[in-house]
Amino acid sequence: LALDIIVDQVTNVDCFGANNGSVLITPVGGILNYDILWTDISGASISTNEDLINVGPGTYYVSIVDSLQCEALDTFVITEPAALTLSSTQVNVSCNGLSDASIDVSVTGGTLPYSYDWNGGVWNSQDLSGLSVGTYTLIVTDGNGCTDQLVVTITEPLVLSVSGVITDVDCNGNANGAIDITVAGGTLPYTYAWDNAATTEDLTGLSGGSYNVTITDFNGCVVSGTYNVFEPTAL
Repeated sequence: LALDIIVDQVTNVDCFGANNGSVLITPVGGILNYDILWTDISGASISTNEDLINVGPGTYYVSIVDSLQCEALDTFVITEPAALTLSSTQVNVSCNGLSDASIDVSVTGGTLPYSYDWNGGVWNSQDLSGLSVGTYTLIVTDGNGCTDQLVVTITEPLVLSVSGVITDVDCNGNANGAIDITVAGGTLPYTYAWDNAATTEDLTGLSGGSYNVTITDFNGCVVSGTYNVFEPTAL
C-alpha cells in the first residue's frame, strides 16, 4: 500500500495561552520502519513521536518517511479562543447608607456559554443591582472551563450633614442677625431652600426668629437644619 497518514483527532487549545493542543495520527502503508518529524512554521523540529501533544496554537507539519524513503506529508492548524476578558461599569451608592448601587458586566472572548459566580456563589447573574457599599468579586467560567476574575469596589458618599454659626440681633427691632452654615458629605453641588424663600447658603440681615433650611445634594440626598436667631427685648 502507498504510504499515507490517517488523522485520528485534532484537538484545539481550549483556553487562550494554554498549550494543550494535540494531533493524533496513524501512519499506514509503505514499508516499516517509519521516521516521523514534526516541525512548526519556522521549520524548527518539534517532535519525532507519532502523535503531537501539548502544543500551543499554530501551524504544524508532519513528514513520515518509510524504509524505502517514500514520504507522506500533512499540515495541521491548531487554534485557540480569544482571551476571556471581563470589564464593567458601575453606579455607586447615591446616598450614605442606601443600597442602590449596580454593576454592569461585559464578557468577551472564551467559549460560550458563560457562568457567573459572585462572592463565592452568593449571586450567579451577569449583572448586579441593589448593592450597598463593599467589594464584589466575580469569577466567570466559559464553556471550556477557562476562568477570569473581576473585582469591583462600590463606594458611597460621606453622610450629608449641616452645621451653623448664628449671629444674634444686637438690639430689639434691628435686622442684623446672620446664619453661616457649613455643609459636608454628600455629593457636590448642593442646593439650598430656606423657609423664607432664600436659596443662598448663608443668610444675613435677619430679624429674630426661627429659620429652617433644606439642603439637597447632586444625588438627591437631603439634610435639614433649624437655627434660632435671638433678639433682645426692647430696652
